[in-house]
Amino acid sequence: MTLKQTKKYQKLTETPGDKASSEQLERLYHRYGLAGRRAAGRRVLEVACGSGMGLAYLAGLAQEVAGCDIDTANLARARQTCQSLDQVRLDWGDAQDLPYLDAYFDLVLLYEAIYYLPDPARFVAEAHRVLKPDGELIICTVNPQWPTFHPSPLSTHYYSAGALAELLRPLFPTVRVLGAFPVDSGGAMGKVLDVVKRCAMALHLIPATLEGRSRLKRIFFGKLKELPQHLEPGAAPWQAPFPLDLAAPQTGFKILYAMAGKKDEAHQGQPPLPPIGSEIIARRTGNNSEERLKRCLDMALAGVSLLVFAPLLVIVSLSVYSQDFGPVLYRPHRVGKNKRLFRINKFRTMIPNADTSGGPTTSRTDKRITSVGRVLRKYKIDELPQLLNVLLGEMSLVGPRPEIPSEVESYDQKWDHIFSVRPGMTDKSSIVFRNEDEIVAASGIQDAHEAYRLIIQPRKLQMQLEYAQNHSFKKDVKIIRDTLSVVIKL
Repeated sequence: MTLKQTKKYQKLTETPGDKASSEQLERLYHRYGLAGRRAAGRRVLEVACGSGMGLAYLAGLAQEVAGCDIDTANLARARQTCQSLDQVRLDWGDAQDLPYLDAYFDLVLLYEAIYYLPDPARFVAEAHRVLKPDGELIICTVNPQWPTFHPSPLSTHYYSAGALAELLRPLFPTVRVLGAFPVDSGGAMGKVLDVVKRCAMALHLIPATLEGRSRLKRIFFGKLKELPQHLEPGAAPWQAPFPLDLAAPQTGFKILYAMAGKKDEAHQGQPPLPPIGSEIIARRTGNNSEERLKRCLDMALAGVSLLVFAPLLVIVSLSVYSQDFGPVLYRPHRVGKNKRLFRINKFRTMIPNADTSGGPTTSRTDKRITSVGRVLRKYKIDELPQLLNVLLGEMSLVGPRPEIPSEVESYDQKWDHIFSVRPGMTDKSSIVFRNEDEIVAASGIQDAHEAYRLIIQPRKLQMQLEYAQNHSFKKDVKIIRDTLSVVIKL
């Protein structure tokens, strides 16, 4: 059985110039970021390569790159995208009958296409055939167990994490399934959007084409971004995907990756962060009544503070928006208790999309910081929206400041106990390093993030570990008092 060539996949294919949401663009970069980490010096084949946006990225890393697609319109667009790249070979080809020699490629990719195949097992057999004895296959697909998953109109079948593993195991001795893009628990706005999407799905109002969906996204997400002609290395932040427990339903991730090796030793490294929902950190066996008291204090003070600061929050929101008409809040992922990811809420203090034009650490002179942002940072006003995280139970008023996932990946195991408590809006390290950007700027080290890692991070981690091991209600009250004293003196 072969793919029906009467189907037109071009309208469902991401193409340079198309409009996309920030997350859609991040997913695109994430797919090829993962492939790029496996492609250096190897022969790479992308099956169902679409418009070829990722081929140029891979060509800069791999020894040789080939792409094939069954849709002639897609193939023509890919040839246009890659016309200046002599090392990229493009072929018409059916994923279930690949036009390549046996044991030729080191890496085969199938991205967001397995659900279009009438006989995915045949593709797996073909991928196995064209791979070298130590080659590997990477499949990327949307997770059908994602609560607001919506199928493509031309799809045939979607695979859950467990089903993907079962599909691959007969031929590949090493199979790992990973999750990416955690489902945002997201607070009130996230829940409202989920309800809207579910209603639209029930009423069959989701457009069938990418163009139609981009119009719908524009309503809810505002101005969209244009997909680039070629993907550029480092243009978007990248986070390692998470290994999944295949024995349980996986509703916590939007995207699945299956990585299959022809040799048992193909994947010796393990992504360091666990799947969301896994309890790998032993729970702290402290005084339960004190823990309840801490939570009551969090909820009471956070609720009262939101009411007291409501007028200020409105004024700041208008100031942030009026400066460049960008988003009011900045909501990146952070690693919380038990290494669960959550989205932290901050007033945006930098230019839109600042993550794509610099590192995660800023100095006092960072040009990405806006004029309004400098004031908010000086008086710590940008942190006030985290009161919402406290009410939701994702954070506490006092606790280790949450870090970005890529930093936590580099931590030694001795710091794991830090994640046995909720992260906080403030802690001892926040007071000691309240002028962190000035310390970084004065270090003389040109790379701000390198300066942070060498000078600040080791002491911060030690303070945070001490807090996690010995925290108490009395100490929390003292830290809150000291924080207020510092802020008042600013």
